[in-house]
Amino acid sequence: MVQRSDHLTIRLVFLRSGRLRGGLTRAAEPFQRLGVYVEGVGQYGMLALDIKPSDPLDQIAGVLRAGEEDGSCEYEEGRISQAWVDAKGEGSTH
Repeated sequence: MVQRSDHLTIRLVFLRSGRLRGGLTRAAEPFQRLGVYVEGVGQYGMLALDIKPSDPLDQIAGVLRAGEEDGSCEYEEGRISQAWVDAKGEGSTH
């Protein structure tokens, strides 16, 4: 490691049975509109989010929550902060 980052990392899997049918381009759009850097691995239906602390965490959490609720994705928190936990409004990590 050259320098520690204060960015957050979230990994998502978009389910082929969900409303986006695993389409990563469509899945990435709401995050990109919020300023999040997104990388995808199409063959596995996965996205990785590189979230800056200045990004709108509450809105990003809302997009993730909506994806879980409608069954289009599942996600894993790789690196998070207290600000992320607060933005999710759950008081604990995912």
